[in-house]
Amino acid sequence: MEYGYYDPVEAELDEHNTTVYEMHVGLSPEAALVTGLPIGNTTHMSTRTPS
Repeated sequence: MEYGYYDPVEAELDEHNTTVYEMHVGLSPEAALVTGLPIGNTTHMSTRTPS
C-alpha cells in the first residue's frame, strides 16, 4: 500500500491516509526594506505526508 498516493491522470489524492501541509513564504517589513521587494507573501509550497 502506498500512503499519500496522487493519481495525476485522474487528479485525485488519497485523502484518507494523507496529511497536506502548506507553507506561505513572505517578507517582513525589515526584509522588504533590505531587498527592495514588497512586504508580504512571495510564494507558497505544499507537501503531502502519510497520516
